[in-house]
Amino acid sequence: DALDRRIAKEQVEVGEEHRPAADGKGRLKTVPGNRIEFVWDGSHLLQEIHPHGSYTYVYTDQDSYEPLAQICEWEDEAGETRRQVNYFHCDQIGLPREMTDGEGRLLWFGNYGGWGKLTEETNIANAHQPFRLQNQYCDGETGLHYNFFRYYDPHSGRFVTQDPIGLLGDENFYTFASNVQEWIDPLGLKKKASSRKPKFVSTKSTGRTKPRNALESKIMDQVKKRPEKGNVIIRADQIGDRCYAGKGWNKMEQKIDGVTIHYMAKFDKAGKMTHVTDFKFK
Repeated sequence: DALDRRIAKEQVEVGEEHRPAADGKGRLKTVPGNRIEFVWDGSHLLQEIHPHGSYTYVYTDQDSYEPLAQICEWEDEAGETRRQVNYFHCDQIGLPREMTDGEGRLLWFGNYGGWGKLTEETNIANAHQPFRLQNQYCDGETGLHYNFFRYYDPHSGRFVTQDPIGLLGDENFYTFASNVQEWIDPLGLKKKASSRKPKFVSTKSTGRTKPRNALESKIMDQVKKRPEKGNVIIRADQIGDRCYAGKGWNKMEQKIDGVTIHYMAKFDKAGKMTHVTDFKFK
């Protein structure tokens, strides 16, 4: 479209003569029933429209490219519209590892190489899972990943064309990132640090969770938005609460404008916060 976003793709085949036409281009024709249309919300893929139905995507938040859910819609043999919600389960860099349905049944899971190449997958229920590294859509026809402004080759860990912003991206015009475990490039322009937010785990709190005034309400919202700014006050190996003991939970604290918030958090081996729960006023 006018913003250079891919809005459709078609499967084509060479025409009867199987040789270039006078203009130097091959004779191509669309294979009936193999057109896919794409609907965008800014730089986020919002929906795919296939001949057999559609897939609508929900992300973890408006600033993230990590997929959260997929809403599938199709018509059954009786002409009735059917709908199913599937869920993505991603790792610390937003790479989908599993997909389940609304009942928690496993539909798809896969393993990846070091640069985001899907090395093996098990598709239990004919699930449609095209996502790879953040904001990368795998084209099965070529094996390349559509990365918004460019195509990415997961075999070599490089882009196939030069960076459209030149040296503003990197001195190497084809490079993706030095370490995909720490960096993402959702637009295919310039790497940036992965800022995946911790996941909230629902638990029943034994402390005070309701704010007494507007200030407490504001501080609680602020802490929940940036839990990684807290300090560990009790390490996981010292937790005595039987609800959290031995489960990897650390007790955290943030003090802002005289308001103290306690909560529990888990960290991965690299020291990044992965899960949070039990936010309460001290």
